[in-house]
Amino acid sequence: MFPANLQQVHPKNPEGKDYDSWILFLRLGSDTKVEKAIRDKYAEIYQILASQNVNYSEITTFKGKQDFYNRFNHEMDEHPLFFVFNKYPLKYAKKEPFLVIEWGKWKDIDTLRNDLMRFVSFFSNKEFRIKIANAKNREMWSTVVNILKHHGLDFLKIGFAIASSISS
Repeated sequence: MFPANLQQVHPKNPEGKDYDSWILFLRLGSDTKVEKAIRDKYAEIYQILASQNVNYSEITTFKGKQDFYNRFNHEMDEHPLFFVFNKYPLKYAKKEPFLVIEWGKWKDIDTLRNDLMRFVSFFSNKEFRIKIANAKNREMWSTVVNILKHHGLDFLKIGFAIASSISS
């Protein structure tokens, strides 16, 4: 889904049930090879995540992205970003943690595509989804990061950070 801003991201799936988690993609809009490779995989990513009751959305407007960055106390980075939430993002209170994944610069775009799909495939693992759904503090989110690292997704190409919201 391509919402213009955070207010257009759906809190519920088509059956009216809350999503288990939300992944929002914010890109620079510079049409780099990395951004293009991620966007080219949109249909596959969306399909895999939707089947696991995960909302995957990309905020599309400059204003929408700026409002998002302000709400979640995050400045625009130089690489495409995924934000992973365990509840509807507009329900986040001040200082509640979430995961930020920064996709770095790949020399080999095929490797990027494979690494991206490996990350998305983690959501097919019920234990992983439960860890995200129950991650209420930084320590619990660290467990999620450690699972990703344990499975080889701790490359210099990907930056993981646990951040928190400044809006209430």
